[in-house]
Amino acid sequence: MSPDIQYTRADTLRENILEHYRVSLERMVAVARSVGAHVILVTPASSQNDCTPFKSQHTPGLDLLIPKRVEQMLAQGKEAIQEENWQTALNLLKKASAKDPRHAELHYHLGRTLLELDRIDEAKTAFQFAVTRIFVLYAR
Repeated sequence: MSPDIQYTRADTLRENILEHYRVSLERMVAVARSVGAHVILVTPASSQNDCTPFKSQHTPGLDLLIPKRVEQMLAQGKEAIQEENWQTALNLLKKASAKDPRHAELHYHLGRTLLELDRIDEAKTAFQFAVTRIFVLYAR
């Protein structure tokens, strides 16, 4: 990756893209149906528990010391995961996500930990947040 490429979260752009996507799908379905074609829309399967976010950003507006502390807790949580110390990992990652609720990698590792603890619904929510609710834009 080129060092001059910067990534930033772009919530407004995300919403605009999703709206454009929705309108485009509606138009494609209308055109297909207008000529008698049957339409099937499919959501491809994905394994969110094996899909580490490619980029994480800290929540905008955090106190300057919080991101460093969050990174420390994330590192400790990942170490606890490696050691299969699930409760320690859970405690660290939950504390970190409370301080920095939009950090994608945090939610991914929280999901992995919850999955190991058989807390499936909570794990699913964490994975979905990490994969689908975090949107980045790259610009030169």
